[in-house]
Amino acid sequence: MKLLVTGGSGFLGKHLCDILGKEYDLHIVGTKKDVNKVETFKDIEFPYYVTDYSVESLKDIFEKIKPDAVVHLAGLRLKPDKKFPNNYITNLNVSAYLFQVCLNSNINNIVNISTIGLYSQINEFPWKEIQNPSPQNPYALSKHWVEQTAEYFNNKGLQIKTLRLAQVIGYGEREGYLLQIYAENAKKGLPLTVFGECKGKRHYVYVNDVVAAIKAALLKPELKGIFMVLMNWHKQ
Repeated sequence: MKLLVTGGSGFLGKHLCDILGKEYDLHIVGTKKDVNKVETFKDIEFPYYVTDYSVESLKDIFEKIKPDAVVHLAGLRLKPDKKFPNNYITNLNVSAYLFQVCLNSNINNIVNISTIGLYSQINEFPWKEIQNPSPQNPYALSKHWVEQTAEYFNNKGLQIKTLRLAQVIGYGEREGYLLQIYAENAKKGLPLTVFGECKGKRHYVYVNDVVAAIKAALLKPELKGIFMVLMNWHKQ
């Protein structure tokens, strides 16, 4: 199977390439300029295609690669310096243009990555796919827009499988998150400082399990809709 992967040079994308690259022909798409290859955590290289995610640019890349399926990982993450809503409308635009080119190119088997950040405290636990989203930050809101866009294109004939991910953990994750801080402190023999009353909870999922979920979704080209990818709750 020949796969086109958007955002494949990031944390999840590199793990996906390391694992699925053994079985599939992977081609990475992204906005990094003057780049023609992506090097993974295992020092394996995959071809990289630069795009501005316009319909014209994506159409040219699709004609070159002729993919059998698409894995859509690309998306702007939440940052304090990002202005709302312009920066997060980019997530909607990129996804809408990608889905349109898939439709025009008869590429129906698509995996779209979303987030459980669409839920909040107003949603009853355990969270389920059938619950109405209640995004509490611009990034989650943008992902909600993308999910609605995916449903629109599914009604036009695509088979988009949206995976709502818990916080993904594993080697190579960006520094500054709770588990990395605890692991680094533990290595140095430093205390694991906890703030508050230890009542906070977080959902995590291991990066290799996410890749396994993406593969399972790709192997079900007839499916479409929203699916949760998470583990059990852990106290903060």
